[in-house]
Amino acid sequence: VGDEIFWKALNAYLNEFKFSSVESRDLQRTFERISGRSLEWFFEQWVYKAGYPELRVRSTYNTSSQQLTLSVTQTQSQLANTPAVFQLPVEIEIATSSGTRTERIEINKREQSFNFQLEGRPLMVMFDKRAGILKKIDFQQPRSMAAYLMLDGADPADRRQAKAFTGGDDFFDFSRGTWTADAGLRTLTLIPAMFRRTAQISSWN
Repeated sequence: VGDEIFWKALNAYLNEFKFSSVESRDLQRTFERISGRSLEWFFEQWVYKAGYPELRVRSTYNTSSQQLTLSVTQTQSQLANTPAVFQLPVEIEIATSSGTRTERIEINKREQSFNFQLEGRPLMVMFDKRAGILKKIDFQQPRSMAAYLMLDGADPADRRQAKAFTGGDDFFDFSRGTWTADAGLRTLTLIPAMFRRTAQISSWN
């Protein structure tokens, strides 16, 4: 609904129901009245039902067409009270040598693919910019992309996700030097990267 409508609706809800007992439907009705939109889908999946989305994301790049394809599969168990399909608006950040851009996609199926026309090979693909969605994600990327995100991500939360985006790989290659599963080396390389190059990775050859 956006920040402006969110705060307006929240203020209306607090004023209307102060000193009163409430239920989730009261909050839903207030937000729908102020926004002029049906939010049944949002409350149904996040409030009234159980579970959370589990996503498997894969990215492929076609060099000849310069097209990036993101394939998204919802893998959460289809239990009685868990949605088989979550509706998720997601921001995707893509970096190339020409710059960085943000795209917005709408996930509303069990399996979907999204295509993006680029000006060159992607240096980094960030799924769910700012990590605003409650989810479990399996997003395996080339190590070069995860390294780019680790060192150049605009947000600390983005850089924390870089290791997860390697699919749990215990060997992470940087331009010069590596870290392995060794606890001491991992600490010395990952922590500096989180703080925007406060140490040179190549020092740990």
